[in-house]
Amino acid sequence: MDSNAPPEEEQHPLSRQLNQARVILIIVGVLTLGVNGFLLNQSAKEIDDVLDEEIVAIEAEDQDMDEDALAEFRADALLGLRMVYSTAVGVGIVYLALATLVFEAPVPATLTGLLLYVGSTAFFYWLDPTTIMRGVVVKALIVFGLFRSWRSAVAFAKAPAS
Repeated sequence: MDSNAPPEEEQHPLSRQLNQARVILIIVGVLTLGVNGFLLNQSAKEIDDVLDEEIVAIEAEDQDMDEDALAEFRADALLGLRMVYSTAVGVGIVYLALATLVFEAPVPATLTGLLLYVGSTAFFYWLDPTTIMRGVVVKALIVFGLFRSWRSAVAFAKAPAS
């Protein structure tokens, strides 16, 4: 037997669509990891920038500022922001894991990827409603691609073995 021959699953006519599903999941996973990894790394600066603007506004109104309360607020805000970005990094890892499972469990892998993407988009919309319009075309293309991949996976699972 030729060790370079593609696995039996990849010889199926629908394997091209499953390969596309794998590529989509890899792209979404890498982008999710990269973007949220960068944001996680920049989270302290993000919090400090927002607090600096608030401090300037408070000082402009000649109000007193409680330094201890500010430090506690900064620590809590930083923890919350890092939790969100760390969770998103974990979601990126899940997309990559799903990509490796596309040929072994096509329907669960593609459906999980689709639901995870829609769910995480809804979660970030809940956190910040302005995120829904950022990259709306890309988001629509990803949902379309994942949905099409799931349909191909269902067809692959129903197809008789050749």
